[in-house]
Amino acid sequence: MSKTLGLSVVIPNHNHSSFLREAVESCLNQTRKADEIILIDDRSTDDSWEIMEDFARRFPPVRIFRNEENEGVVHCMNKGTEKATGDCILFRAADDHLVPDAMFSAKEAFANQPDATIAFGETIFFERDPCNGTKETLALSSTTKFFPRNDLLQEWVPDFNLPSSACFVRKSAVLSVGGFKDEAKWHSDWLCFTTIALR
Repeated sequence: MSKTLGLSVVIPNHNHSSFLREAVESCLNQTRKADEIILIDDRSTDDSWEIMEDFARRFPPVRIFRNEENEGVVHCMNKGTEKATGDCILFRAADDHLVPDAMFSAKEAFANQPDATIAFGETIFFERDPCNGTKETLALSSTTKFFPRNDLLQEWVPDFNLPSSACFVRKSAVLSVGGFKDEAKWHSDWLCFTTIALR
């Protein structure tokens, strides 16, 4: 990822105010900062919008949008893609926590493979402490590695899914596959990112 290649984070939210602040702070507290953090409130009935307004007042990279009615997460992800000004996008859930060097690692991965359309890492499922969580990994490589389409297909196994919350993807690639499909519902991110990875 070159210096001119911008990075956007998109976080859809619906009634996740109890997790939202920590999720946004983890994106702000990165060793390599995002160029923008886009928060999209899907007409929450809790105090999510007030939290978003507070972040937008205090942190210029934070941009906030509020749906007029509840549209669902797929709509929010497509809206975030449309609003993003960065060349690469990281889509996060409002209850996700991003490790501090995630964006730096993505920068290095794209710098080493400038023609890559997607880069991904691992996810950890936890309740309170990430150090006590369960790591979900595809175990494809112990170091950062580029996988051409055919090599990735050779690694394919049943239930093989790219870790969507750990995928940095080029905006142009998301648009080229038509974005996130409503028909795929909760699996729309997996479908989108897998299609991109195997093109």
